[in-house]
Amino acid sequence: MNTDLFPDLFAKFLSPIFVSDWKSELFEDKKLTIKVLRLDAEHKHIGGNKLYKLYYNLLEAKKQNKTKILTFGGAYSNHLRATAFATKELGMESIAIIRGEEHQNLNPVLTFCKEQNMNLHYISRTEYREKNNIDFIEKLKQQFGDFYLVPEGGSNALALKGTSYIPKIAFDLLKNDINYFVLAVGTGGTTAGILNGIENTKKLKSKVLAVSALKGGHFLKDDVEKLLNEFYENNVDKTKNILSNLILETNFHEGGYAKKSERLTNFINDFNQKNDFEIEPIYTGKAFFAVYNLAKEDFFEENSTIILIHTGGIF
Repeated sequence: MNTDLFPDLFAKFLSPIFVSDWKSELFEDKKLTIKVLRLDAEHKHIGGNKLYKLYYNLLEAKKQNKTKILTFGGAYSNHLRATAFATKELGMESIAIIRGEEHQNLNPVLTFCKEQNMNLHYISRTEYREKNNIDFIEKLKQQFGDFYLVPEGGSNALALKGTSYIPKIAFDLLKNDINYFVLAVGTGGTTAGILNGIENTKKLKSKVLAVSALKGGHFLKDDVEKLLNEFYENNVDKTKNILSNLILETNFHEGGYAKKSERLTNFINDFNQKNDFEIEPIYTGKAFFAVYNLAKEDFFEENSTIILIHTGGIF
């Protein structure tokens, strides 16, 4: 349990993080060691990467005496789910600005959010593109009153501060070198944090392979760079040095966000039958799928140790 990192807000909920093996004849043939950092096992609703992104944001909201959190997300957003749970536990109100039309029958994620008393507010995809516009935010304040704003996916400089702890957790558990950290990327907050965490641990041989869950995800590198620049107050040289460890993989989105191909579905079904934990098709499954196929293509050097970050998402 990470009681040193989360001593006051959520320690009572958290289970120990551990590492699972992913064994395969393919990895044995390629002389690869594949490990899975089980952030998903920390908590059902705020486990994965979400607690690390939310923690310092929630501390800051309390510091500012804010009682209401407003954030953004799609209909299947695990960030919304985690925010809804966390704010209810802290006695705070929460508002979700949701991309797309309202449906009469809510999916399981939004049903859970509503059960946590989250106010669900739907806007068009065109309006949603204005989520970072100051004038749009002011309109939301006129509509909902004063709130603390957490961006889409929880990704900002405070999220980076939290996710920077993740590499240290992995190094402490494995107690050896890690050649690649692999994770799915949607908004870039966790990727930026892991890059920064590697810099903090001085394990500079470790690369970060970020697998885009979005179609046309090349812009994600710019998003990660923007977050690092914000965190380091526009220290361009520092950001450039940290960013040099990033490899952005955009060929395994399988149709785009919340979409899946037949080959991805077959891979996940097979994986879930053979292993004692599960992956899902929106985020984590795409990262696992990428590692398996890249291993086939000899992307990884022999005798590499690869750790996949299981960022949650199982509902």
